[in-house]
Amino acid sequence: MPKQTAFGGDNNFQDFKSEGVRIVNEADTEKLMEWLDKLRSDESIEVQQAAAVCHAISDVSPTLFEQFQKELIEVIRKNVHTAGPRFTYRVLAEILIDEENLGEVIDLSFESLKDSHSPIAIQVFSMTVIANQMKRYPELGVELEAAIQFRFNTGSAGFKNRALKIAKAYGLKIEENM
Repeated sequence: MPKQTAFGGDNNFQDFKSEGVRIVNEADTEKLMEWLDKLRSDESIEVQQAAAVCHAISDVSPTLFEQFQKELIEVIRKNVHTAGPRFTYRVLAEILIDEENLGEVIDLSFESLKDSHSPIAIQVFSMTVIANQMKRYPELGVELEAAIQFRFNTGSAGFKNRALKIAKAYGLKIEENM
C-alpha cells in the first residue's frame, strides 16, 4: 500500500488553496471553523491540508482569523505537524492580537524562537510576532534582542536576514560575529 501524503493522489494542493479562496469570497466562517478544527487535529495529514486552506484564506484576508485567537493558540500548543504552528505564527504576525491572549502568544513565540529544534520558518514568524508587539510594549525589545543574539551566529541565512531587518526597524543591536 502506498504511503499516504497530504497532497498526493486525489489530494491536490491547488484544490485546498481554491477552497481557502472560496471561503473568503463567500465569507463562510462556518467552513473556516471546520478547517480550524482540522488544524487542531491529531492527524498530521489533516493538519497539513488545513494549514494549506488557512494559508490561502490568510493571503486574502488575515483578519478573518482575529476572532479565532484561542483556537490558533491551541494549534501552537498541540503542534502535531509543523505546518500548523508555521501557519499560526504567520497569521499572528499579521493580525491585532487581543490583550487577553497577548501574554500567552508572546510566551509561546519566545519559546519557539529560542528552540534550536524549531524549523526556521517558525522561528522567523515567531520573531516577527514579538517584534510587532513592540509597538505596544517597547520593553519586549530587551528580551527579543537577547533571544535573537543567542541564536544569530548559528542561525540560517533566512533567520539572520529577518533578524537584521527587525533589529534595524526597532533599534536592536545585534553583533554579527560573536
